[in-house]
Amino acid sequence: GTTVYGIVSSAGVGVENVVVSDGAEVTVTNEKGIYQLKSAKKWGYVFISVPSGYEVPSVGVLPQFHRALKNSADVVERADFKLEKVDGQDSYKIFMLGDMHLANRTGDLGQFAQFTSDLTDYMTRHKGEKMYALTLGDMTWDLYWYSNSYYFPQYLNTVNSQIKNLQIFHTMGNHDNDFQTRSDYDAAVKYVDQICPTYYSFNIGKVHYVVMDDIDCSSYDGSTSRNYVKSLSAEQLDWLAKDLSHVAKTTPVVVAMHAQVFYPTTSGFKIDHDQVNTLRLFDILDGYTVRFVTGHTHKLFNVTPDAPIVDGHNFREYNSGSVCASWWLSLIHI
Repeated sequence: GTTVYGIVSSAGVGVENVVVSDGAEVTVTNEKGIYQLKSAKKWGYVFISVPSGYEVPSVGVLPQFHRALKNSADVVERADFKLEKVDGQDSYKIFMLGDMHLANRTGDLGQFAQFTSDLTDYMTRHKGEKMYALTLGDMTWDLYWYSNSYYFPQYLNTVNSQIKNLQIFHTMGNHDNDFQTRSDYDAAVKYVDQICPTYYSFNIGKVHYVVMDDIDCSSYDGSTSRNYVKSLSAEQLDWLAKDLSHVAKTTPVVVAMHAQVFYPTTSGFKIDHDQVNTLRLFDILDGYTVRFVTGHTHKLFNVTPDAPIVDGHNFREYNSGSVCASWWLSLIHI
């Protein structure tokens, strides 16, 4: 029943126990680095959870941990992955890059260049240290994709021209969905084709990172109304449970999503997400030390394990400020 198979190797030798998925099915490589999946190819890709102590090649800032599938579900395809063994992951830095909202308007590209110059200066001062980055969504601004002809190709041109020697993993935000579509799947097609899967995992050092898409665009109607809901799909949660079955409870887990899990109120915090699926998420993560890293609010706040809303779990949330700062002129479109 295999429809997708391949070899994960490093320096010509297969790497064992690498987790491989198509977003639904999850498997691991055998002692020769070979994996097999019975994939329905819904999303048209296969990806690996980059193992600790390794990196994948990059195209510009984008790490190449996924492969596009070209054929229908009944056609068997091969997709291989190359890993490079690296040192320095026992101590590393990862930059969490909140909302950028690049749209080629209000001088945003010039201001972004100032930000990337500061980032480059920091990296130069700390040359020799291992560094990575992870965006927290809203790299672009959907309302200006069409009117300003600025979306993912232009975004990548901007970032690749200004940032060198840094792998940037990406999280999808509400403004990275195509508002001219009428389903959650279709809204993500451009992002998946040009950036990466909307949910996946990877490992750096002792930490397991999970990236998820918590913007549900099922009610999109092709207009600028953009009636999204902050929710994790059952499909993602099913995948997450399978992914974590290969991760020891002693491994720290960082979960990156665009929209906040919790939100401050006058009396503490509330769950600011679809309740049913969020509680299932908590159940899946139970027993892990979890750090949620989110954006969306353009604010800064932290939720700690002693907050009553965390309900005894070892969970923290770090809601990150936005990169866009002054060039985002109004919050009415969040």
